[in-house]
Amino acid sequence: MRLFQRSRIQQCLRVTWSIAIVAALSALALLVSQSADPAKALAANGASDASKDSAQIGVAESSSADAPAFVITKGGTLDLATVVNLYCEARALPAVMQNRSGLLGYATSVPTPAKSTRIDALQLMQSMLSRVQSVAIEVDGVLHIVDASEAGTLPAPVVDAETIADQPAWQYVRFVGRLKYIAPDYFRVSAQNLLTRHSGMFIPTQSRRGEVADSYIITDFACNVRRILEIIERIDVLEPTISDKISIGNADPKLLVQAATRSLSLNLVIDEASKEAIYSVPESKREWARASLQSLLNTIPQEREPSAPGAD
Repeated sequence: MRLFQRSRIQQCLRVTWSIAIVAALSALALLVSQSADPAKALAANGASDASKDSAQIGVAESSSADAPAFVITKGGTLDLATVVNLYCEARALPAVMQNRSGLLGYATSVPTPAKSTRIDALQLMQSMLSRVQSVAIEVDGVLHIVDASEAGTLPAPVVDAETIADQPAWQYVRFVGRLKYIAPDYFRVSAQNLLTRHSGMFIPTQSRRGEVADSYIITDFACNVRRILEIIERIDVLEPTISDKISIGNADPKLLVQAATRSLSLNLVIDEASKEAIYSVPESKREWARASLQSLLNTIPQEREPSAPGAD
């Protein structure tokens, strides 16, 4: 009798394990199929959010295809999938989702106001994408949704000082410019603080010979690029210069002059008698020049002092 009961229990356990294994394999297969096809992932996300109080949103009647606007007629939870699909319909663009943005990005949702008369469609989509560190970039009639850290790998529209004014505020663009008086490296930290986190970039460009650059590339939303250009216009001006000097000790003067010209755009004149380097800089750059030269001196090889006469 005990043997019979034991065998029945073992049989039930086998059936239970079989059912559990089949269920787990089915769930895994569904997950893999959704990961391979973003459209299925979209459907799954939509089904899971069906029970939520969803917002109602549509394209504003007076909006154009080049710069569409949305109208929220009912407040609630608004998911990113709806926003991207509606934007692509208004612009007549196909969308391509790359890497994790195709899955994680579409799972994002935000509460909306009870009612809104008009919202810039591109700004709404980009702000929702930023919650998952992603960005939308339009390239050759296709909307690419990528991780923000990889935004620089796509050929964003290239603009200049004349065409940047015509770009929508939240259009991702690449601007190529040139400074007249200040070095791009001097301005780089300040510019980076004004750019979009994760996706905005300010890159000084150098010639093939490795000379100090006066050109730069900004990659970010057009509204941020315009803001940086306004600041550059105010600070990239000719300033009165002052003469300053710094002790060079036993540093090799030739190597120091070459390094200062190449990396700092400073023209040094060496006074060998006093072992000082003399240079001219705008007054606002005085502290920067001294600190930069001091750091540079720490990398320059030291000359050996001549031995005293008669010393062994």
